[in-house]
Amino acid sequence: MRGFPKHINTKADVEFLTSDPEFSEQMQTRLAVMAQDSKKWFTIREVAEKEIIPVSDTVTVIEEKQPDGTVKKYLSELRDDPNSILERLGIEVKAEEVAEEKVVK
Repeated sequence: MRGFPKHINTKADVEFLTSDPEFSEQMQTRLAVMAQDSKKWFTIREVAEKEIIPVSDTVTVIEEKQPDGTVKKYLSELRDDPNSILERLGIEVKAEEVAEEKVVK
């Protein structure tokens, strides 16, 4: 192999690159970016006009202005993206591991 690979296709690739001293730091950086991209906002439902939703780190209300001038509100939730690269590779990541950049062991 010459240099850091463009594509990482298997969990074995991740394990090899993490254990290789030449590429370990680059792989940890790449995994941290993949971990940040592994969560997406998903629209759950439309919110009723007088409904009050408590907002948190994982739940929010999105207001969308319609062409006719009305505003619709939607409940969105931050969830694991089933189509993320880490999901495809079969790697589970915890938030504290991302913060410490210790994603794969």
